[in-house]
Amino acid sequence: MPGLQSNSLRASDVRANIPAAARRRSTVKGLFLFSVGVGLYSGTLVATVLSPWWPLKLAFSLANAFFLSTLFVIGHDACHDAFVSYRWLNAVLARIAFLPSWHSYAGWQHSHNHIHHVWTNLRQKDCVWVPLSKEEYDRLPGWRRALHRRYRSLPGLGAYYFLEVYLAKIIFPGKEYRGHKSAWRFLADDLFVASFIAAQAGFLAYAPSWFGTPCPVVESLFFGQWLPFTIWNWLIAFLILLHHTHPRIPWFDVPQEWSFYNGQIRGTSHVVFPGPINWLIHNIMEHTAHHADSRVPLYHLVAAQKSMRQAFSDDIVEHRFSLRSFRYLLKVCQLYDYRNHCWMNWAGEPTSSSTIDVELNQVESTL
Repeated sequence: MPGLQSNSLRASDVRANIPAAARRRSTVKGLFLFSVGVGLYSGTLVATVLSPWWPLKLAFSLANAFFLSTLFVIGHDACHDAFVSYRWLNAVLARIAFLPSWHSYAGWQHSHNHIHHVWTNLRQKDCVWVPLSKEEYDRLPGWRRALHRRYRSLPGLGAYYFLEVYLAKIIFPGKEYRGHKSAWRFLADDLFVASFIAAQAGFLAYAPSWFGTPCPVVESLFFGQWLPFTIWNWLIAFLILLHHTHPRIPWFDVPQEWSFYNGQIRGTSHVVFPGPINWLIHNIMEHTAHHADSRVPLYHLVAAQKSMRQAFSDDIVEHRFSLRSFRYLLKVCQLYDYRNHCWMNWAGEPTSSSTIDVELNQVESTL
């Protein structure tokens, strides 16, 4: 990305391009979507318990993982105070929506709202999918280099989120994240999540016998709890990687080079999935608009993204997703040269340029 300059547009300048109507929150619409989400998650969980054969359990378990993920998207919106019209109700809905994915409201709010959204793509501050430089990578011991390569591979995405984000940033953040004055909030939310996990495990252990479809406890826990949570970790890692990783997306380690515009507009990707997938996952891939203004509810993100595209067409990164383009992205975006602002492979060879971008677009357009 030669010639990348820090854009002086302030947050207010960027947000002025989003229509005021796109920020209007609807409690009725929000409660409807929340109720549908809870119903679909609960229904597939109960169906997993009631199914007498493991192929059916597997099918409902996979569906449960998907609805767990869409419920989390609702919680994510509510945690931004963007889902319904009342702050207190957003906080309540977010805490409930986060339970199936075992996420602490306070932990997520701090790492996501207060760090990731404030310092998007600034290496010293941001905490998700931050690419290593070649020098950092070379200094790692062999096992850490192997683990890092595994993280940025198709099967290793979930391990990255579980170890590097969920445990390290959400559940067990250090004192530098919590702060003494707010430690009780983190503890209370962690205990709330732990109580849910225990209650969920108890239900899965005993419910099959109650409903007359007995099965081993380990099997019930596997299909009802462990498998959906494992799939969820992979899905969220996959989506977040797509949000902030692309040959045209820059990262920064010099605060003077970073700006709101460079982080929130140039540093995010609008990913277009085939068919109705974007709609089914509550428009979370209309990500440029979300980062430009997190007050926009998920049900208005399509309109807000359209406004962003019209205003900043030269800098908006759009990625028409296909399996082939995703494999290509993983090949191109492995390490990052923070001096020259280009992506590199594990050998330290530059991989991102205008030529690479054109090639990626050609790959996407053919599928």
